[in-house]
Amino acid sequence: MTSFDLSGRVALVTGASRGIGKGIALGVARAGADVACHGRDAAALNATVEEITRLGRRAIAIVGDVTDASAATIAVERTECELGPLNLAVNNAGVAGSMTALEMTEAEWQRVMDTNVTGVFRFCQAEAAAMRQHGGGAIVNVASIAALRPRGMTAYSTTKGAVIALTRAMA
Repeated sequence: MTSFDLSGRVALVTGASRGIGKGIALGVARAGADVACHGRDAAALNATVEEITRLGRRAIAIVGDVTDASAATIAVERTECELGPLNLAVNNAGVAGSMTALEMTEAEWQRVMDTNVTGVFRFCQAEAAAMRQHGGGAIVNVASIAALRPRGMTAYSTTKGAVIALTRAMA
């Protein structure tokens, strides 16, 4: 018997092609959920999907970029069409932006903000709207200790602090 059971759940995980996002996608699948894996790298997403299906769960790859204004709506619609009603989402996609404030260009600043904050906001909106129609669900937004203890990563730390505030405000 497992202490963490997601049987019968449908999850959407952004940034699921590698790293933490892939680990989350595999973890929720091991706990019994079917998983929609969202990310930019089709080959890596397909590899994640293959691992999940070997665990006996259903999974789909949704290639997209969280900075695209339509990506969230498309991801939620595909998830529900192919796997069923969405009731778990993990918004993990992000970029580092490791430059200090004096080194960073405005274009780099905007790229990190668009990915790490605006992308999370768009996905939260689309996920919450779908979950409301089905009686609820859970959304987890991945932040970082860098939000509380920045080490020169100006944009990254700022965005992860914003993710914490966004999560609290939306809750």
